Amino acid sequence: MISRKVVHLVFFLLLLLLNSPSTKAQTISTAPVDASADANKKIMLRFLEEGWNQGNLDVCDQLIAPQAIGHYRGKDFPSPPERAKEIIHRWRMAFEGFHFRIDYLIAEGDRVAAHVPFEGTHAAAFFGIPATGRKINADEILVCRFGGGKIVEFWEVYDEYGLRTELGSSADTTKPK
Repeated sequence: MISRKVVHLVFFLLLLLLNSPSTKAQTISTAPVDASADANKKIMLRFLEEGWNQGNLDVCDQLIAPQAIGHYRGKDFPSPPERAKEIIHRWRMAFEGFHFRIDYLIAEGDRVAAHVPFEGTHAAAFFGIPATGRKINADEILVCRFGGGKIVEFWEVYDEYGLRTELGSSADTTKPK
């Protein structure tokens, strides 16, 4: 007959094994993937890569709902595909070589969050600041909500003050208060 001490020891060792970091990581990585969250990540990645990084504006019609709403600096505004095309075009013209680096995408349910620092060379007027030829780098966080396979709402936060500073602007209209 097995002694109680041996049973307790085996139980204790199993608890240690199940709670070890490598076992937790394996448990997390083998969990079922939410298919809709995964599909939404692919849409977000395509929007960032094809739309922003490659300048393929037609992708906006495929990935953004006509009734999409944007939220920026505490304001809500209609953001249909045509508006997205205008914004992407404006940024890509102002900053030669504009590129989002996709550091991470995190999906849960109908939302995807992305940390996408961007860079480019200031080649045309932007924010009323004439071209400086300066290389810029700034951080951005973008959160999109999806419905019917399209972006239906988004929240955007980027370091506008830091960007203006890099461009040499003395305007402090975006300075945090």
